[in-house]
Amino acid sequence: MTYLVYGVSTPWQRRMGTMGSYIVSDKPSNWDEDEQGKWKPVAEFHVSQRHTMEEQQRRAHEYCDYMNSAVTIHPPIGT
Repeated sequence: MTYLVYGVSTPWQRRMGTMGSYIVSDKPSNWDEDEQGKWKPVAEFHVSQRHTMEEQQRRAHEYCDYMNSAVTIHPPIGT
C-alpha cells in the first residue's frame, strides 16, 4: 500500500485548466467507489487565493513522500 496524490476539480475548473484541490490517498487502484463506498483521503490541500495551485500541489507531494517513507512492504510468507 502506497500513498498517491490525486487532483480534484469541477467541470468548470477543468475547462479553465485549474485544480480545486489535491488529495493524498492510499486508495487501492481496484477500489470500486459505487459498490464498496467512498474511500476517505488522508489529507486534502485546497487551492485558494492565498495558496496557489503550484504551492498546494508541492505540499501534497511532500506529504505523500512523508507518508510513503513510513510504509514497509513485507515480502510474502515463505520466501
